This record gives sequence, structure tokens and C-alpha cells, in this order.
Amino acid sequence: MYTAGNILYFTPFYFPDGGSAAKNKYFIILKIDNDIGIIASLPTTKEHIPDFIEKKHGCINVDNIIMI
Repeated sequence: MYTAGNILYFTPFYFPDGGSAAKNKYFIILKIDNDIGIIASLPTTKEHIPDFIEKKHGCINVDNIIMI
């Protein structure tokens, strides 16, 4: 289960600081080295995508955008 490339889904995920409400989160395991895992949190919302960007299923990449 804990091998590089696996995607983990926590429902709900409780944030360590306790300041945010619990919500469902995805994580991907990047590397396991000597029983220590390196993971990345995958964003699960679309709220920060500007309206003028075409939304498709999958990743959204816009190289020439400037976020303020």
C-alpha cells in the first residue's frame, strides 16, 4: 500500500493545526526511503481556477498566466 506512485484517499482528513474543518483529501506517495515516506497533497477544489480558463477533466496547465 505504501509504495511510490500510490494515491491515498482520506475521508475525512483532519488538519494537524486543528484550524481548518476536516475534509476529504488525496495524497500521492512520491518516495519511500528507509521506512520514511515522502508524500504530496493533491488539491481537491477548483475554486482558484479563473473563469476564463477552460475546465476539462484532469490537470489544468496554463503556462502564460499571471496570478495576483
